[in-house]
Amino acid sequence: MDSTTQVLTTLIILIVLVVSIFASQFTRRRRDFYPVRDIPAYTTAPFLVGQAIEAGRRVQLSSGAATLGGASTALALASAEMLYQMARRTAIGGEAPVTTVGETAMLPLMIGAARRAYLDSGRIDRFRPSAIRWAPSSSLALIASLTADIGDEKVNGGIYLGDFNSALALPLEALARRRSISIAGSTQLEGQAVAYALADNVLLGEELFVAGAYMGDSAIQRASLITIDVLRWLIIVVIIGGALLSLRVPLNEGLARLLGGG
Repeated sequence: MDSTTQVLTTLIILIVLVVSIFASQFTRRRRDFYPVRDIPAYTTAPFLVGQAIEAGRRVQLSSGAATLGGASTALALASAEMLYQMARRTAIGGEAPVTTVGETAMLPLMIGAARRAYLDSGRIDRFRPSAIRWAPSSSLALIASLTADIGDEKVNGGIYLGDFNSALALPLEALARRRSISIAGSTQLEGQAVAYALADNVLLGEELFVAGAYMGDSAIQRASLITIDVLRWLIIVVIIGGALLSLRVPLNEGLARLLGGG
């Protein structure tokens, strides 16, 4: 790592720390001090739970091929956070979300997230580990399981937040035929394209990682959302500034030739 990269990395880390600290302090005092953009998927998710409870049905959730210990670790944690937020809402009287993971390493993570949700809600006696299941993601077994559960488990809606390919179209199509609500987002380009075309609500880019900030009440998670927005604008400024700097020399040379020719 050269000196320039080290300086930039250190600067980014310092910016993240400073923004996170100040944002969390302001968020604790006043939650709405920083207006955030609306993401329809996170507005729909609580409504989906309420609808499932009223109908006596369940919500389906899957993280696809996301797993711990690799490039998709952050995505795996985001999926677990989504399960926590959904289970915390179903704990009041509904059936636990039927959750299917594609990697065995995700089982303890998701079981722990669901258990924590019921514990925080004071309904630990309603916690059922059997609601979290595994199906291998290396074949169509995961997608087949998701599609079959939609009918077998009387699923009222589905949330697919993780690592999916184009086979995601099968459960989304099954939900559409039942006129059920779907929320989907994937880090794979094929899966994201399918989600954009078929899901009622789609999650794009960093929207996959902010379930806690939008659906929870943690000041730290809210601060992380503000940090992401600040970093996004800083990156935009750097890109525009770099483009202007790269154009400065050609523009100066062109202007000099124009004036000299005149």
